[in-house]
Amino acid sequence: MKPLKTHFIGVGGIGMSALARLLLLKKISVSGSDQNLNPLIESMKTLGLEVNKGHCPTNLPERGRVVVSTGISKDNVELKGCKADQHEIIHRSRLLKELMEEQKGLLVVGSHGKTTTSSLLVTVLTEANLSPSWAVGGVIKTYGTNAALGTGEYFVAEGDESDGTHTCYFPYGLILTNVDEEHMEHFGTFEKLKTSFNQLLSQVQCEGFFFYGADDPGIKALDPVLLKRGVSVGFSQDADIRIENFIPVKGGSEFDLKGKELQFEKVFIPLIGRHNALNAAAVIAMAHRLNIREAIIRKGLQIFQGAKRRMDIKLQVNESICIEDYAHHPSEIKPTLEAIKETYPHHKLYVFYQPHRYTRTRDCLKESKKAFQAADEVFITDIYSAGEKLIEGVDPDRLIQVIGRGGYIPFDQLEKVAESYLKPYRVLVFMGAGDIGKIAGAFSEKTPRKLKMGCIFGGKSEEHEISLISAKGVIQNLDPELFETELFGITKEGVWVSKDQAKALLESRPFKPAPFDFQELKACDLVFPILHGPNGEDGTIQGLFEMLKLPYIGCDVESSAISMNKATSKKLAERAGVQVTPFVSFTRSEWALEKGEILKTIKEKLKYPLFVKATHLGSSIGVYKVLDEENLEPKILEAFQYDNEVLVENGVKARELECAIIGEGPWVVSEPGEVMTGGEFYDYDKKYGAESFKTAVQADLSEAEKNEVKAIALRTYRAIGCDQMARVDLFLTKEGIYFSEINPIPGFTPISLFPLMLSASGLSFKTVLTQLALQALKRARNKSYALV
Repeated sequence: MKPLKTHFIGVGGIGMSALARLLLLKKISVSGSDQNLNPLIESMKTLGLEVNKGHCPTNLPERGRVVVSTGISKDNVELKGCKADQHEIIHRSRLLKELMEEQKGLLVVGSHGKTTTSSLLVTVLTEANLSPSWAVGGVIKTYGTNAALGTGEYFVAEGDESDGTHTCYFPYGLILTNVDEEHMEHFGTFEKLKTSFNQLLSQVQCEGFFFYGADDPGIKALDPVLLKRGVSVGFSQDADIRIENFIPVKGGSEFDLKGKELQFEKVFIPLIGRHNALNAAAVIAMAHRLNIREAIIRKGLQIFQGAKRRMDIKLQVNESICIEDYAHHPSEIKPTLEAIKETYPHHKLYVFYQPHRYTRTRDCLKESKKAFQAADEVFITDIYSAGEKLIEGVDPDRLIQVIGRGGYIPFDQLEKVAESYLKPYRVLVFMGAGDIGKIAGAFSEKTPRKLKMGCIFGGKSEEHEISLISAKGVIQNLDPELFETELFGITKEGVWVSKDQAKALLESRPFKPAPFDFQELKACDLVFPILHGPNGEDGTIQGLFEMLKLPYIGCDVESSAISMNKATSKKLAERAGVQVTPFVSFTRSEWALEKGEILKTIKEKLKYPLFVKATHLGSSIGVYKVLDEENLEPKILEAFQYDNEVLVENGVKARELECAIIGEGPWVVSEPGEVMTGGEFYDYDKKYGAESFKTAVQADLSEAEKNEVKAIALRTYRAIGCDQMARVDLFLTKEGIYFSEINPIPGFTPISLFPLMLSASGLSFKTVLTQLALQALKRARNKSYALV
């Protein structure tokens, strides 16, 4: 006898469409209706689905079965049009039960993670050529559908606990991911929810073919006698199958899995987060129990492309990332955001959240407080009611109040507002179980804007011209896919200029300064002060950026000031166990009052030749070599023309080495370079002039010497507190390695060793600049004032 026609009221739902598709694949006549015709419905039309938009009694077949879900109201006009003698009304859970009973049912249940887990299981079984049938709660990207009819002996399905219908199944095998205190609108109490799961556990048909989350408090609260029938999987030491050595890796996660009969090392999954490791571990355990070979299991996991709306990447262009995720309960939101943050540590995380149901929003208010902690910015849009009536006092403002931060965006403005945040090194997450996916889907075709980088050059110092040359090098090497450059110049008189005037300054052309508006500077996403000497790399301008709450490249205020104080930096290096040449430092007022004592100390403590240095200038300005006592005092007075503090130190016969360092941990330390002075005095002309000393990007040193130089350079960098970049200058003598000085904004000219040394160590100029920008943005985020 040919089966009667089956009609689905609400055929476009993710669960209903899966069942309708299976019946169509079984050549059973299927019709349906829905308020909206979505892609799932359109795809079933090719299989013979008869569908009507909207609900009406005339949509019903003359005779047949009518399938409904819990979401269909008893007052639905189509449902009320059914006739007892012509239509058999059944719940979708009953139809799923019937389909599962034709094969061995492998059921996945739990409050969270069902769709990812069941989709992974389907992929592994399919890769093993077991040809399962399946109906899951999302579209598996690999197969482009949420259901399929296989020829094998297994049927993979999700059980829905929200309405208690998960208790109707008697599965061959079971995966229980977790049990959370939700759906109280149906169960009333957590005790009744636990009772329902205990009933399901008692109905598993195959002894020991039940796998559950060992770490979940809700599962631990279930009947221990029933749990002993299964196998626990988790991070806990007492889990039967343990996850160990979990780490995020490029493209996903990696972990070891260890149990009495199962030993998998370095399992890779193309999913992020510890929660997904738990999901995958349960699938591995079940697949292993089904005698699927390890190599096949690994391949099935590796080829998994995910399920739609589950960590679903909609856009990934030029470090701009948009993700859609179905998470709508704090227990899902928290691990999902933590996993995203762990995977994209250099990106700022923006969350656009659509709360789901008034009852769930109300019941989860307390838990929501900590759910969004991993996000840098949170925006809440209108609650998706899912057919529920409004509850007074439950609204986005109430949720924002509980979270303690964030803002409200009306749903009809969400796409426009979110697009304004789409820039490199940002992750935009559209989260919720409602229709926020419409917004997320639109971002797959959008073009991110670039980060606006303000490049500042010139300045009042003696190294004004060098700053211009360095700025040209930086501008030419910024990644054009990521950055839009804005020019800002400072004249020798200290006048700020921008736009055409800044370009003229950069190109050494005459111009008439126009009034400067600091709002132009504040409009940048970050700035790079490519300035050398006083007011540029000594913490002064860095303090300005801090006041403007503007992310900036380079060392912070304190470490910049310390680096540009030769005496203080030497004292800190010495305290860290780094050798420094003997020195005496003193201020202008000390010299005026205690000149005799200072000269006496120099004579007793130091030996000629000596170097006299302006304490707060760069490495080649205000520096003099003194061969005898007669010339000492005149050179000290010359140095005071540049600075209010002077340092006098022993000259040493040494090789002059340099190391480039970037980062705040982990650090990148270049191989040492060398300035080939041949023992001659290294002044401004010898550094930048026509007869400048030759340099070696990689110094001729033994491996042991290289490693020692790099270690001392890094120890000095850390002792001074540098947090982004610096060039550390060292002396190599027969007696050992001595710290000379540190430069917090090194040169970026064509002959500057800083970028050349990093390039020789494997980092291109463009990569270095991008990493520095990321560090600047990260530091600003940590200080809670970043614009990006």
